[in-house]
Amino acid sequence: APTPVPTPAPTPPPNSVLVGGDCYDTTDARPLDESIMVTSVAACLSYASGSKYLATGCPQSHGFECWRGNTIKQNAAVLDRAECAGTPLTDIGKGGSNSHCAGFPSEHYTAAFSGFTFPLGGWHREYVVEVAIASQVLVSGDCYDTTDA
Repeated sequence: APTPVPTPAPTPPPNSVLVGGDCYDTTDARPLDESIMVTSVAACLSYASGSKYLATGCPQSHGFECWRGNTIKQNAAVLDRAECAGTPLTDIGKGGSNSHCAGFPSEHYTAAFSGFTFPLGGWHREYVVEVAIASQVLVSGDCYDTTDA
């Protein structure tokens, strides 16, 4: 049987993007149900604890929206992920701009989180990811040598 070799959690390269998640156009429907304003991804993760999904959106000078829920509404449309990282590619309103969602802090549409770049969304653009995926970046595990397996 392989012998477990404990290793520290991997350190991602600078500016690694969190794997998983989609950017949603929320002009017709919010993908999740409940929200608060937060000032960190960790606070959003804490708020969403116990839910299947969390979402971030509309970063402003005082924080960004943090959404939680257990299902993604069917009528929420998926956008290119870059739209939730400060690059509007589709005119979903406001002339294709992020309007009053001007970044947190100003002009920042992503946040560093455990060595990853986490999209914060934009005007009616919400980044939705499973809480379990976002939580994984905080958890270390064991690495197994399987060369003899």
